[in-house]
Amino acid sequence: MLSDGAVVIRDWREADAPELAVQANDRRVWLGLRDVFPHPYSIEDARAFISMAMGMSPRTFLAIEVAGHVSEAVLRQSVIKDGQVLDQVVYACLRS
Repeated sequence: MLSDGAVVIRDWREADAPELAVQANDRRVWLGLRDVFPHPYSIEDARAFISMAMGMSPRTFLAIEVAGHVSEAVLRQSVIKDGQVLDQVVYACLRS
């Protein structure tokens, strides 16, 4: 967990699912992520995502908490393409 007092970057928690489902079920979010993001986004989608994120080792899908609410996410993956390791970082603002 990282914090500057106003913003916290932390692991996802099962308790984040209801808020994630509400925020992620926004067409504007889907438009930016439509290739990999379901719409409508349900509580089951949120639970599945959080379960996957919590099971990663190392945990590279992180929640960004602002004023006590999860509002953004950082997803980091490394993939191998043509023998080269590519680091991919995706930043998503769920809703302001």
